[in-house]
Amino acid sequence: MDYFEISVETEESKRIRTWWIEDAFDAAGGDIDFDEMYGGVPWSRGEIRVRLAEDGDAMPFDMLFTVAPLVNEAVLAAIRPLLPKDAQLIPARVKGRHASAVYHVVNFLNVVDCVDVTRADYVPWEPDEIESWSNPLGHWFERAAIHKDRVSGVHFFRLKNWGMNRLFVSAVARDALLGARTPWLRFNPVID
Repeated sequence: MDYFEISVETEESKRIRTWWIEDAFDAAGGDIDFDEMYGGVPWSRGEIRVRLAEDGDAMPFDMLFTVAPLVNEAVLAAIRPLLPKDAQLIPARVKGRHASAVYHVVNFLNVVDCVDVTRADYVPWEPDEIESWSNPLGHWFERAAIHKDRVSGVHFFRLKNWGMNRLFVSAVARDALLGARTPWLRFNPVID
C-alpha cells in the first residue's frame, strides 16, 4: 500500500482559503499545548475552541498546528470507517460565523515507530539547535521514508519521536479525503 504525508499549506489552499486558524483553547479558555498530542496523549480537557484570524468561508478540513485535523461532519463521515480504534474525536467549536457548524478534532493516539532514517530526506538540526521536543536525528522531512511493514493496514498515523510531526495516510484514506471535497490538500508520497 502507498502512504502519503498530508499538507494543508499548498498554493491551491492559499488561493481558495478565506479562513485561517489563529489559536485554540480548551473548554475553560485555557491555552492548549499541542506538544501533548505529538506523543499520542489522550485529550481530557473537553471541547476545543478554535479562534480564526480570518473568518472566511468554512473549511471542511484543516490542521491545528500541524498536529491534529479539524474536520466537519462530511469529512468525518468519509474517514470514520478508516480511523484507528484509538483515534479520539474531540468536539470543537469554531468561533465567529461558523459557530453553529459541527466540527471535531481528531487526536491520533497511534504514534508509530516506522521512520527509515537511512532512506529519508530530512533537514538536520545543528547540535546546539536541538530542543526537547525535536528529534535529534532531524527536524523536517523533505520526503519521509517509512518501514511499510510497520504500518500495514493502518490508514492514519503520526511518527514516533519526530516532534512537530505531521499526519500520514494510506492511499485509501487519501481517496476518502479527496472524495469529501478537500481538493486543496496535498498528499506527498513517502519514499518507496
